[in-house]
Amino acid sequence: MKKLALVIAVFLLFALAFSTPEYVIEDFDGKPGGTLNITMNLDPATFNPFIASDIYSNKVIRLFSSSLLGFDTNMSLTIPELASDWWLSEDGLTVFFKIRKGILWSDGEPFTADAVYWLFSLVVERGNPNFLDAEGNLPTVDLIDDSVISLAWTVPNTLGIKAAASLLILPKHIFEPAIAAGTVNDIWSLDEVDQIVGIGPFIPSEYVPGVKVVLNKNPNYWKFDSQGVRLPYLDSAVIHIMSGSNAMWAFQTGELDFFTPSTSQLKTLLSQKYHNWVAGQGGSRDYVQVLLLNFNAPDPIKREWFRNDHFRRAFAYLIDREKIIDTTYGGNSKPLYSPLNVESPYFSQKVEENPFFYSVEKAKSEFELGGFSWNSEGKLIDEIGNAVEFNLEVSPLFVTLGNMIASDAKELGITINLVRLAGVPLMKEPLYDSFLSGFFNYTLDPELSTGSFRIDGPSHFWNYPPGYRDYITEEMYFLPEWEKRIHEIFVLQTSVTEDERYELFEEFQMLFAQYQPIIYIHSPNLLYAYQGNVHFPNPVPSAAADELWKAWGIWKE
Repeated sequence: MKKLALVIAVFLLFALAFSTPEYVIEDFDGKPGGTLNITMNLDPATFNPFIASDIYSNKVIRLFSSSLLGFDTNMSLTIPELASDWWLSEDGLTVFFKIRKGILWSDGEPFTADAVYWLFSLVVERGNPNFLDAEGNLPTVDLIDDSVISLAWTVPNTLGIKAAASLLILPKHIFEPAIAAGTVNDIWSLDEVDQIVGIGPFIPSEYVPGVKVVLNKNPNYWKFDSQGVRLPYLDSAVIHIMSGSNAMWAFQTGELDFFTPSTSQLKTLLSQKYHNWVAGQGGSRDYVQVLLLNFNAPDPIKREWFRNDHFRRAFAYLIDREKIIDTTYGGNSKPLYSPLNVESPYFSQKVEENPFFYSVEKAKSEFELGGFSWNSEGKLIDEIGNAVEFNLEVSPLFVTLGNMIASDAKELGITINLVRLAGVPLMKEPLYDSFLSGFFNYTLDPELSTGSFRIDGPSHFWNYPPGYRDYITEEMYFLPEWEKRIHEIFVLQTSVTEDERYELFEEFQMLFAQYQPIIYIHSPNLLYAYQGNVHFPNPVPSAAADELWKAWGIWKE
């Protein structure tokens, strides 16, 4: 029987390798079957990749989607996915992607190079800033033949190549009609989970608000292991919406296969002698917690405060990062004073020469330099006597952090009113005073966060440009020289040598540290715990390769 099984496996591999469909054979040898039970803290906001921006929506979306190339454990785009190969022209101006043939979407429709061509053309037509080169030009997109796509720029564009390679490919037969009808933002909402069409290893099948998202194995998935087994190994994955003690209890009783424990929970897990789980601490997560002070706040008085460099620097000094880390993360996090953490190859040691350590005296000094003072009641006031008071919007996960910041600010006569949001907004609209948030910021490779730092970027939350949502006008817009320079850095870095890129990103970090347009607070370490019978492609999760990295290769004994 074993010989017969071996013959069948060899025959199947031979057939897969030489049949028309370009299936991928991975060097894995796992066991099919089972359900993976994992968690996330809050509900997703949407299942629509076209508009999703929060981490919870994207956690689900990444399981039913794919891109041309995938990230390796160093966060480099080196893994062939929907593209079997890619190359550059001799002059470095054109990138070519060879698109796999014979792959099907989960609904049985064929995946083709034409669908990729349509999506790239749409992105270029809409002027996605990640595709702009250093001269402000968008690429020319060509369908060379039925399997090769090209994008050509006027100057070399490393960011454009990364943006194209990592773009989640959408099903043209679903999204093209929706775009034409003007309904693209409405499809695949939370109550349309049964309508989702994907090309990733799992497809959503059920969503129970506040409880779980269920995803089943994609029967048309296009990867096989070394024994000829169609991947993914798992029959399904369930993302339970829970956190804190509930997640800890579910894990200890075996209901959860993986979760991210708090520091105290990790200590408890490691202290227990008789168990069958693996727990530890990985590196920094590519996730940051930040304070945004809106340059375009609705109230013109507050708008002037937030545009005041000294006001923002004062707040950077007022945030006690060490206390926040000890109180909310048990010390398992790293303070941040600029967008990059120390694990980034682009991190500049110069940032640490004058860090914004917690200092009430320095905060007072900055407020005074900015024209602020204190009245007889101890309230902080501006030059014309307005008491400093503003709203701070927080999602449910940031209430404790918001209260800590408000409490420290109160000591200097500042009133901060917490506004609790019901969940995580899809996109941060410009009608707010300040906002406390956590988002994936690619603290390892700043080039991947271009959308946050370019003036025309879609995630430039703190100073949206004129015309945004018909709210920001030319008259109210404020664009300082240092912000123009940050934008220029992200334009220039797309077509320079690696040494020049290091110099530009060092200047970028120093400008951010000096002017604090976004006040970075900290970047948590990745804590993990998983059952011993679960096998992950990356057994020590990291920012570049977390527990869902190569999800098709996860298997259970």
